[in-house]
Amino acid sequence: MTSDPETGIAGYSDETIASILRTGQAPGGGGAVKVIHPIMPYKTFSVMSDKDVQDLVAYLRTLEPISNAVPKRALNEEPPAWTPPTTPPAEAPAEPVARGEYLVTLANCAGCHTPKGDDGSPMTDMLLAGAVMPGDAGEIASNLTPDEATGIGKWTEAEIATFMLTGTLPSGEPIEGAMAQQIQRRFSKLTEDDAAAIAAYLKSIPAVSNEPKAP
Repeated sequence: MTSDPETGIAGYSDETIASILRTGQAPGGGGAVKVIHPIMPYKTFSVMSDKDVQDLVAYLRTLEPISNAVPKRALNEEPPAWTPPTTPPAEAPAEPVARGEYLVTLANCAGCHTPKGDDGSPMTDMLLAGAVMPGDAGEIASNLTPDEATGIGKWTEAEIATFMLTGTLPSGEPIEGAMAQQIQRRFSKLTEDDAAAIAAYLKSIPAVSNEPKAP
């Protein structure tokens, strides 16, 4: 993703990089289009506003060019082309609840915190209601809905925002595990307003009683 002319994105236009980020479609040579494997979270990034994707492309252009020829991909089958279900906005929402939803979507919080059905698809009626995380550790992604018994219903918006920025629980204890790493690497860099927007959104979603347990 650096601007190395041989192994990076120096030859890609801004529009091409934006397409890669939001649709997973990249130049494949000879005028063909290559679809990137969705391990690159373009389905999540598809909601990114035009302004935000422009800013992200501008940031990528500032990275020091690094020559690194990665191996060609080896897939059993090519990923199908994918079209975003909605048109991204020109500007990211500013109203707190809408902005919080936008940020939670971009951060893919549902990837860990929404349980999945037998076919691996997210259970839409249990959005952010907590789930057992993949792997052998049996770690739990907490219920983020405002259910008072099993979720964060008793937390204030200020406590949620503080947690997002610092990893500190309302009890004053620090969080541990995967979420602690996410806060350190990503969420601690939120502005106070964006942390508050996430808190406002989480308090607005339907409360779901769910206390996931490791098998």
